[in-house]
Amino acid sequence: MEAQQLQIHRGLRWLWLGSMAIGVLSDYLFYGKAFGISYPLFVFGLYALFFLQAKQQSQLTFSRDQLFAWLLTVPIVLLALTFFLYDNTLFRLLNFLAVPFLFVAQTMLLLKRHRQSWYSLGFAGEMMKTVLLYTLKYTMVPFAFLRHWLKSRMDRRKYGIAVKILAGIGISLPILLVVLTLLTQADGVFGHLLAKIPSLFV
Repeated sequence: MEAQQLQIHRGLRWLWLGSMAIGVLSDYLFYGKAFGISYPLFVFGLYALFFLQAKQQSQLTFSRDQLFAWLLTVPIVLLALTFFLYDNTLFRLLNFLAVPFLFVAQTMLLLKRHRQSWYSLGFAGEMMKTVLLYTLKYTMVPFAFLRHWLKSRMDRRKYGIAVKILAGIGISLPILLVVLTLLTQADGVFGHLLAKIPSLFV
C-alpha cells in the first residue's frame, strides 16, 4: 500500500513539473507573439507530457481497437502546422478550436476514459465533463502535493509556520492582482513597465 502511494506521489510530482514546464513554454511561445511555429511546438510539448505521463502509468497500448485514436495524431499535427504554413484568419480560428477538441478526444480514447462510442453524442458530453468537471476537481492537486511534500520534510512547528505563510500568500495574491490591474489602467507608464517584465526572462 505504501509503495503504491509512493508511486502515485512520484507520478504527481513529475506531472506537476511537466505542467510547470508546459506553462513556461506557453509563456515563451505565445506572450506578445503571433501564432506561427509556436503553435505546433506547443502541441508537441503537450504530446511529450501526455506520453511521458501515460507511459509511467503503463496506460498506453497499441491495439487494433485503438487504431482510430492513434490516427487522430495525423489531423492534429497537420492542423497545428497550418498556423506556421498559412495565414488565414478564419481557418486559424477554426483550427484553434479543432486542435484542442481532437487532442482531448484522442487522450480519452487512448486512455479508455470513456463509456460512449466516439461517434455518439454522449461522447461529446463526456468530453465536456472531462474538460470542465475534472479540471475543477484536480485544481487542488498541486497544492495537496505541495502540502504533503512540506509535511514530509518539516517538523510540526515549521510545517504550521509554512502553512500560514502559504495561506497569506494565497490570500494576498488576488488582492495584488486587483491592485495591479487598477494601477495599470490608471497609469499608462506603469502598465507599460509591467508589460515589459516577462521580456526580462526571455
